[in-house]
Amino acid sequence: MGQGTRINVVEGSEGPRCDPYGYHEITVERRGLRVTGHFGLATWVKVVLDTGETMPATVAKNDLAECNKWFAVYAGMTPEQAYTYNLRKQWRCRHCGNKRLTPHRGYPGETIYVCERCDKPSHADQDMSAIE
Repeated sequence: MGQGTRINVVEGSEGPRCDPYGYHEITVERRGLRVTGHFGLATWVKVVLDTGETMPATVAKNDLAECNKWFAVYAGMTPEQAYTYNLRKQWRCRHCGNKRLTPHRGYPGETIYVCERCDKPSHADQDMSAIE
């Protein structure tokens, strides 16, 4: 993965309260593009230029194969690769590289991971279903 690439994964639930569906929303920022893929009950991909303009030709709705294709073309990696990379980075401190991270509660639905060696926050996860 190139330098300057940022990956963010948000997980939550959508649909009616009596029958909710889980979703993953994966955002990759690189090369002046912000590529967001929403994979759940609804499936879509949106590409936004650094000017804030949305590329309408890249918005694919409810076609998983088409969404995976557009995501890979513009993000430079498949949704699965981005999700896996995001999981891997969570197990190391971004400041010192230590593998021993302690989870702490933040805002509702937020978990902050603090390094045991340098005592700095490494990253945070947000569970949207905990606050909806």
